[in-house]
Amino acid sequence: MDAIRAAALAEYHAEMMAKLDELENRAQEQIRHPGPKTSVTGRVIEDPQTREPLPDNIIRDQARNTVLKVVRTRMDLLALAAPQRSMNLQANIELDSENESL
Repeated sequence: MDAIRAAALAEYHAEMMAKLDELENRAQEQIRHPGPKTSVTGRVIEDPQTREPLPDNIIRDQARNTVLKVVRTRMDLLALAAPQRSMNLQANIELDSENESL
């Protein structure tokens, strides 16, 4: 039963990694080619000097945030993130040590 569960877990892990890879690849593409910036009415905004469309930096920023989230999720999935200590646990330890000294 453990072997079946381990195989299922490995398969799920591989699927999630593939999805994260695809999500990151699409976000990287949006960073490289965000598309033109548009006005509220949908008109493409151009550089006044060159008349070239300005890139939509909001799309780039959203894509960068997506990449960061993917990296964090991948770290969690691979158990690479350092465990975080709970402030609650730290406060309890401090209170326990104060009570012992009384």
